[in-house]
Amino acid sequence: MSWFPGLDRAREGSPALTLFIESWRMRAVSGCCCSHVPEPGNMQRNFRFQLRDVPDNMRLLLVISLSEGDVHMTSRPALMDERSARLAIVEEHVRLENDHNLEGIIQTFGETAHYDDEPWNEHYEGRDQVRQFYGQLMGALPDLRIEIVRRHVAAETIILEVIIRGTQLGPWRGLPASGRPVEVPLCGVYTFSSDNRLAGERIYYDRAMVLRQLGVFHEPQTAIGRICILLTHPLTILQGLARLVRRT
Repeated sequence: MSWFPGLDRAREGSPALTLFIESWRMRAVSGCCCSHVPEPGNMQRNFRFQLRDVPDNMRLLLVISLSEGDVHMTSRPALMDERSARLAIVEEHVRLENDHNLEGIIQTFGETAHYDDEPWNEHYEGRDQVRQFYGQLMGALPDLRIEIVRRHVAAETIILEVIIRGTQLGPWRGLPASGRPVEVPLCGVYTFSSDNRLAGERIYYDRAMVLRQLGVFHEPQTAIGRICILLTHPLTILQGLARLVRRT
């Protein structure tokens, strides 16, 4: 039972910080230092706590307000140090991708690495499979370049909007080298391990756009698209024509 009704909400705001309230005093533990100790009857002041003896990227700056028997805690873009560390590893990850440094890329992942290529519904578990994915990608696009357009930093994830550019000079997903350039917008979602390395990356993009730029997909409303559909899906076309005849 808390001295203050808001104590549970305060602790939910920062699991790393445990506060014990005794006789209307606040005592910080687990390496947290209190710069002011409130006296009874003086409950309208703000008190600032700084976690110490913890890694910089886990340090939190907290403001605790006591008022009339309640506690309100706000974490000032509190996890900014942690978010900065996460953003830094994502930026390093992209830099290594642009440098085609395969082993460096793998080192940005934690021990439980995974990579999800959602448009193809393919999922790579563990560092070896993630390495395999990147090896295939860099073999297909040896001049791969990634341009970051926007960054979105949230509490649990970081999202990048990027443009992927390159030339298909190697085989990719059963397609022989076409020599064609590709330029595709892509959204990457990054999650993190407890040590703020990458736990996983999940990407979304328009698969049809990639295939169209590689010359193996044509819009069905174009003349060449109609011919391709007729040649590659004759049964589907005949079924469609049969349904049309039955309706008329």
